[in-house]
Amino acid sequence: PTVSPKVTVKPTIKVTTTPKPTAKVTMAPKPTIKVTATPKPTPKITVTPKPIVSVSSVKGLNYQAISKNEIKLSWKKVSGVNGYVIYRYDSENKKDISLVTIKKNQTTSYQIRKVNGDKGKALSPGTKYTYKVASYKIVNGKKYYSKKVKVDAITKPDTVKINKVKRTSATKAKAEWKNVSQATGYVVYISDKKN
Repeated sequence: PTVSPKVTVKPTIKVTTTPKPTAKVTMAPKPTIKVTATPKPTPKITVTPKPIVSVSSVKGLNYQAISKNEIKLSWKKVSGVNGYVIYRYDSENKKDISLVTIKKNQTTSYQIRKVNGDKGKALSPGTKYTYKVASYKIVNGKKYYSKKVKVDAITKPDTVKINKVKRTSATKAKAEWKNVSQATGYVVYISDKKN
């Protein structure tokens, strides 16, 4: 008889792996820092308005040629001012030069003998000078000036020096004199007196 081999079957063992729990990591949010800038206070600027000061200009400005080296300026008194300033216009440098400040409004004339007021060389004979006068008023320690008023003044020319006088007939005479450079002409007078 045929003998069948004995087969032993081992039981199958099923291994079940238990998964490890997944750890959930939660990141804590960074705190937000809120920066608030405090605005600087705006300084309050108070502008003090400048006082409106009205200063009347001089009127009636005139001149008199006293001599070949002297001019006299005169004008009418201006009420409500403290005084006057006299200028000479410098045509070479195209600007006004202050000559003198008169500190009384009652003083309404001034005699000029030198180019720069009390300084410099004397006025020249037969020469035109341009002068300006402005009045001024003092308010709270500050001077306020009026508009300048202008006058053209001319000194007297040099005196004519007669060289000789010659009688040419019973009714005529011939006079000769030295030329005066500043003169534009001459006026001849006849007198029946010696002097």
